[in-house]
Amino acid sequence: MKIKGFLRRFRTFLKLCFIRLTHYKNFKFGYSCNFYSKVDFRFAKGKIRLGKKIGIRRNCEFSVNDGAISIGDDCFFNRDCLIVSHEEISIGNNCKFGPRVMMFDHDYDYKNEDKSKRCKYKTSPIYIGDNCWIGAGTIILRGTSIGDNCTIGAGSILKGIIPKNSIVIQKREQKFIEVGRSKE
Repeated sequence: MKIKGFLRRFRTFLKLCFIRLTHYKNFKFGYSCNFYSKVDFRFAKGKIRLGKKIGIRRNCEFSVNDGAISIGDDCFFNRDCLIVSHEEISIGNNCKFGPRVMMFDHDYDYKNEDKSKRCKYKTSPIYIGDNCWIGAGTIILRGTSIGDNCTIGAGSILKGIIPKNSIVIQKREQKFIEVGRSKE
């Protein structure tokens, strides 16, 4: 078991070194990162900075266009997380993300009257403080700021300011509508 973990860390280190060589101005990473397979880093003009001891499970994607992604030390991303930045996404230290968490610091500007300019976006930064736990399937939208020591319940959709030491749970009512059978 220790050999398998060592080999995964070594493979991660080689992958990070290769990314650093190909994107030397736009990519920095700390030591002792541990990635599983199929972790993608996509660059246009943006920058990505990873802290120390980052754990990332399968099928996660970190994509920067003109923006920046900054991740603090001791963070963990479970399977299928997606982070896309056109401006700035900053994550503090010791944050944990459940499966399928998504973050977007931009919205498509559908009210743009100049239809010749496709893919026009509105952007606002996302800030996540230290020691946060973000539950599975949470979507974090542009302009969101989450304070230190926050817990976000699974399936939440966040936009706005969440004060430090908060617990966010978005309850949804289940409604069952009985559909009558048609008479034959």
